[in-house]
Amino acid sequence: MTTNQHPARVGFIGLGDQGAPMAQAIGDSGFGLHVWARRPQSLDVLARTRHTVHDSPASLAAAVDILELCLRDDRDIWEVPGDPRRGRRPVRRPDPRQPRHRRPGGKP
Repeated sequence: MTTNQHPARVGFIGLGDQGAPMAQAIGDSGFGLHVWARRPQSLDVLARTRHTVHDSPASLAAAVDILELCLRDDRDIWEVPGDPRRGRRPVRRPDPRQPRHRRPGGKP
């Protein structure tokens, strides 16, 4: 249970072994946590953490102030939110705050 509430809404994509604990910490710290997952079962780890699920990365990005990605490599970073080089519209809003987390040994 949190005692602090933060006004920032944080979006999180990448609820794997590394991302899930980060997302839990964000939600448990009082931030409004918004998530999207390619696989619905990935959301199970957030059962005890207050969060909002979105049906697409674009919906998620439109609802948050900060977007966190914890994905396997740079290819996933382009493919999940949308790659304008492949005709997809990116989910980014103007002036995004989008930290990138990469697994150790991931390709730059």
